[in-house]
Amino acid sequence: MKKRTLESTILPEQNQTQIKQSAPICDSCERNPASVFCFQCNGNICAQCDGQIHSNRLMRSHQRTAPFTPIKCKAHGNFTSMLCAHCQELICVNCLVEFHKGHQIQQLTESFEIVQQETNAALIRMNEKLSVIGRLDETLEQQLTGLRESCQQVLDSTAENFKILFDQLEQKQQEVTQNITSFQSQIEQELLQKQQLIQDFGKKLIKQRKNLMTSLEQTQQVDQLASNEQLYLQKLAQFVQNFINNQDEINEVQGENKSINKIIDELNREMEVPKQFCLDFASVQKFVEGIEGIYMCLQNLGE
Repeated sequence: MKKRTLESTILPEQNQTQIKQSAPICDSCERNPASVFCFQCNGNICAQCDGQIHSNRLMRSHQRTAPFTPIKCKAHGNFTSMLCAHCQELICVNCLVEFHKGHQIQQLTESFEIVQQETNAALIRMNEKLSVIGRLDETLEQQLTGLRESCQQVLDSTAENFKILFDQLEQKQQEVTQNITSFQSQIEQELLQKQQLIQDFGKKLIKQRKNLMTSLEQTQQVDQLASNEQLYLQKLAQFVQNFINNQDEINEVQGENKSINKIIDELNREMEVPKQFCLDFASVQKFVEGIEGIYMCLQNLGE
């Protein structure tokens, strides 16, 4: 893997290598790229124009070199040979006579030495700064990498712990649902039994009441016909015998009446789901706080 450097971060990839300058256009034909620079002709010339211009004996002796863009003075367009330190401007001899009399003038060789020294000093300072910047950039990159890895670990841990929490909550929900369903089934069965007992008791009471009312009505009818005493006594005897015959059944009803009263007392009390089957806020909070996964998740988030 290619090592990351400050230059690779700041500079585009195509600018990290030395960029070759494109050849200047021929000053003669102004079409083709120049191949030489002629000092006597004072311009860049392409290969075709070079062959035409320098084909005779007089032109053949012109001094030529690789093409470049010469620095000429602004006033006359001549090659510069001096530096005006006062104006910080490259000038020719004519410029010196016309515009820079009395100024501090330096020959290019002298100016080059001074500029070279200042350039080297500037390069040293730049290299030192770049070295510091490089170390800082590397440190920041390490911190960014550490931050991303740490946060990812926390996210993974959080997701895992919350999955554990959801699984436990789901399990708890299933347990509570099963308990409530079981409780409902049990109480429902008991209530149905009590309901059936009450209904059967009601049927017996209706039957007993009908028998007693019938016997009593027959006796009262005889009382109204008191002219026949013997008939009256027989009717009374039948009523008493009927009561005696049904005494066991009446006593049974009276015994069942105690059970019915007990059932009525129970029904009068409030029926509610036991508290252990209810998920109130305090119970949920206590359950959640007791899960080890939540504690580990919060502990990791706090680091």
